[in-house]
Amino acid sequence: MQCPFCAETIRDGAVICRFCGSSRAGPDGEWRLPDRIGPTVAKSPAGGSFSLRFAGVFLVASAFMDLPGLVDAPVFGGLILVAVYLACGASLLALRPWGLPTFLVGTVVYSVERLLYLASDSAVEAGVADSLRAVEGLSELIDPATVSSVTRMTVLFSLAFWWILAFYVVRKRALFGHPRAGRGGK
Repeated sequence: MQCPFCAETIRDGAVICRFCGSSRAGPDGEWRLPDRIGPTVAKSPAGGSFSLRFAGVFLVASAFMDLPGLVDAPVFGGLILVAVYLACGASLLALRPWGLPTFLVGTVVYSVERLLYLASDSAVEAGVADSLRAVEGLSELIDPATVSSVTRMTVLFSLAFWWILAFYVVRKRALFGHPRAGRGGK
């Protein structure tokens, strides 16, 4: 048999057309127009809530791990980074409409702080000196210039991975109940 609306071949005993969504209405077997055009196969809700919440746990943990180093953080200060980690982590854990803009603002603040850190040679050198002083005799074994280069690369990689997460968060904006997510994300 063919569907009376989309002309696709369906089984004779079909109640719903899997191609257009039209259905048989009532005992007389009369077909009615679908509520919407398209397949009626239910698509699974957008996945990714576990991965976003998992990232949120790590951001909150990062905030607590950074608490002892509040004195060492350059430019905006360590308190700003801790606040960004907590706000972004909470926004990913909660998955509420306020979470998407909170995470995006946190991403911008984090990016500015990290870029200002990279632009400040004295801040990088101070961080390297503190790291080398933490272990007695380490400064004689490792060249501070090498540690400085590795520090800069680490900051760049962490910034890149943060932005990858930000793009993933935007892609999964429907999980936040974002009002524009249902309209194709326009």
